Amino acid sequence: MEFREVTRRFGNVTAVDRVDLEVQRGAFFSLLGPSGCGKTTTLRMIAGFDEPDSGCIRINGQDVTHLAPFQRRVNTVFQNYALFPHMDVFENVAFGLRRRRLSLREIRSKVEWILGLVRLEGMGRRRIQQLSGGQQQRVALARALVNEPEVLLLDEPLAALDQKLRRDMQFELKRLQKELGITFVLVTHDQEEALTMSDSVAVMNAGRVEQIGPPRDIYDHPATRFVADFIGIANFLPVKVRSVQNGRTTVVLSDREILVPSRKGVDAGAQAELSLRPERLRLTRAAENGNCLPGTVVDSVFMGACTRFSVRVSEDHVLLAEQQNQQQGACVDFNPGEPVWVNWGPASATLLPLVHSAR
Repeated sequence: MEFREVTRRFGNVTAVDRVDLEVQRGAFFSLLGPSGCGKTTTLRMIAGFDEPDSGCIRINGQDVTHLAPFQRRVNTVFQNYALFPHMDVFENVAFGLRRRRLSLREIRSKVEWILGLVRLEGMGRRRIQQLSGGQQQRVALARALVNEPEVLLLDEPLAALDQKLRRDMQFELKRLQKELGITFVLVTHDQEEALTMSDSVAVMNAGRVEQIGPPRDIYDHPATRFVADFIGIANFLPVKVRSVQNGRTTVVLSDREILVPSRKGVDAGAQAELSLRPERLRLTRAAENGNCLPGTVVDSVFMGACTRFSVRVSEDHVLLAEQQNQQQGACVDFNPGEPVWVNWGPASATLLPLVHSAR
């Protein structure tokens, strides 16, 4: 699936601004971003519910920019599932097949196959009102998948589920996608959801794509401050670039020299920022060789597997650092008011230019 220079406006508001996307066939792809970033409008244009003002949309090589929804081999699972309450599970799933005028034998065979695939065997005659939220979501998936679409669109389908069920369904969706080999396109504002399920993620902001790539690349190597801040948790520190040599950049931070990976376009003399993930920071009572800053513990929060510390390293900057709890129920022993050193490896920081995110 491809987007080429796709733009969609609503009056004076540009919801999607010259977006380029390429989704590999059979991939699990996520559109991730905050409310109002343009991800749902992008999904609606793939489905055919909305037309772009300019640009081109192709699905498996076919130009579908101006085709009606029923002319595309695309199905959508909505956030509210949109199931028919007057029909049982079997008839909900069979609805699209009946419209295609398949034989009763074919309908029964396909419905039973897909109910087995989504693990709803033997539940075909249950009413929708008799199902749990997770079961209703599986029915919505079965109804969409039974028609064998080329692309399945998922419009925040897990938003109504509780946290544990949502996590279970994340793995179920990934299993289904791998088993069927259908291209899945997910719209979500939940970073964990996108990172858990996706082969590739497009992070959107103000109608534009700020970064596209595998989840690990986006998390470890954010292209902009917006991406670093939106994906997970990040600390930001202002620095000045002193020198660039052999793929390593030396920056000055609080009168200390820090070594970080170089970044194209960030040259000697430039003002920049360091992005540091809390789990990449290590607290010690004595300075170690390498990158480190002195600080004072402000607060600590026990979070089960780890303890999150707030450490003041300057008048204007407090860093979050997460330390794994080595013993069950034990909190890492750093107390508020205690002086500490914040340490990290040279490859653990991301150098960001001081520019505004693309808009």
